[in-house]
Amino acid sequence: MEKIVFSPRFIENLASGTAADPGTPGLFIEADGVRKTWRYKRKVRGTNKVHKATFGTFPAVTIADARVQAGALNAMVEQGVDPREEARIKGVTVEVAFNRYMASDRVKALKPRTVDDKRKVYRAGLARLADRPIASIVEADILAIIRERREAGSKADRFTAETKAFFSWCESIDGEIDGVTIANDPTRRLHVKPSRARDRFLDEDELVLFLRALAEQDRVYQRAVGLLLLSGCRRTEVMSAPAAEVRGDVWIVPAARYKSNIDHAMPLSAWGQSLLRTNSEWLIPAKRGEGPMTDGWINKVVEKMRVRMMELKGGAVPAFRVHDIRKTMRSNCTRLKIDTATAEAMLGHSKKGLIAIYDLYDMMDEKREGYAKWEAYLVDLARKAGVADALQIPDGA
Repeated sequence: MEKIVFSPRFIENLASGTAADPGTPGLFIEADGVRKTWRYKRKVRGTNKVHKATFGTFPAVTIADARVQAGALNAMVEQGVDPREEARIKGVTVEVAFNRYMASDRVKALKPRTVDDKRKVYRAGLARLADRPIASIVEADILAIIRERREAGSKADRFTAETKAFFSWCESIDGEIDGVTIANDPTRRLHVKPSRARDRFLDEDELVLFLRALAEQDRVYQRAVGLLLLSGCRRTEVMSAPAAEVRGDVWIVPAARYKSNIDHAMPLSAWGQSLLRTNSEWLIPAKRGEGPMTDGWINKVVEKMRVRMMELKGGAVPAFRVHDIRKTMRSNCTRLKIDTATAEAMLGHSKKGLIAIYDLYDMMDEKREGYAKWEAYLVDLARKAGVADALQIPDGA
């Protein structure tokens, strides 16, 4: 293996083969014509064991980043310590620490969707460090993952926020009680950008285009998107709903699945009730296989609808997300003269302060009237647009 002086230009020009870093024992880069991957391979002193590791790809993982990671391993192998064996003996690898974190009271108190998001973030980044001792993780390890995600076009804000939450727990008393100990939080200097509230909702002209585009979708997508529009529920509340949540003419999302931590009852009107009918165990069943349809599908369908809306309009339609459908319902509650308390109850927002303590009225009658008014407005738009039959809107709606 030829030793050379590393530089970014040299690595960029490396088309294939391997090149060792002369300044860092065990570290080399491997090019296969598509990507350039940082690798580590070194014999553990005094043993016949060879430790191997992969640190990600260049340029997302810089030369400096790779050297820091290799240096941490060298500190162990040069002392005759096998990093994986050391991690096994100590029992606190990144993977072990993460599993203890997920089993902690801090995480157990969160909503299932939030817990799932934490697992997704782990699999998308920290999992590559799974076998490393948690105490050996340094800032450069985290920065390398963030850079690589950005290079791949992925947003790193969620990864940063969840990773900071994880290491904050590791450094806390709670982490220490659960047998996880780190001297320094490697995410301490990372900044999480505050989320900015979006102000996007569909106006009346866009709603007409939206309904016309929805009329062209498969029935299962008409039901999913239609329920998002009529109920104002969030994506996961619709897509993960068991059919058993529908009781008569009322759909009740239990507190365990609802963000506001309340049982949210929705007495929908005729069109909404027709969309709730299913022969499946799930409200929105997967088109293939068992179980509910995955969340990702609804994002694709809504974007496909936006593209169709632009074709129907013959002009641009600003981008909107699934959650903006919820904002569309709430904004139209105001224009339809639905009072604030009823509109907030229709969205399942929790009551605040003393009102939450003293006002225990469920507002079912008011919500029923509000959903009816919102549905009547949409049905009128659909009929004027000539798509009521394609949307299978009941005659009595």
